[in-house]
Amino acid sequence: MYDIGPMAGDYANCKSCGWTKDEVWRREQIIGSHKVVIVFTKAKRLIVSFPDQNANFYALITSPAEMTDMLLMVLTYSP
Repeated sequence: MYDIGPMAGDYANCKSCGWTKDEVWRREQIIGSHKVVIVFTKAKRLIVSFPDQNANFYALITSPAEMTDMLLMVLTYSP
C-alpha cells in the first residue's frame, strides 16, 4: 500500500499516528539525494517513508522474501 502527497505526512516519524508502535528496528539512508526511513514493527509492518516527499509505502511482511521484494520495489521510487 502507499500514501503519497501533501496530506500523507511522514509515517515513520509520526509518533501519535501509531504506524511505528512497537518498533523493532529503524534505518535511515540517503538514496540519490532523498532521505529514506525504513521501520519494522513487532506486528511485522514494514514502513518505508520518503519524508521530504511525503511518500509512504507499507505492508505486512510474513517472510524474508516478502521483505526483500518490497524493498526492491519501493526503493525504485523516484520522486
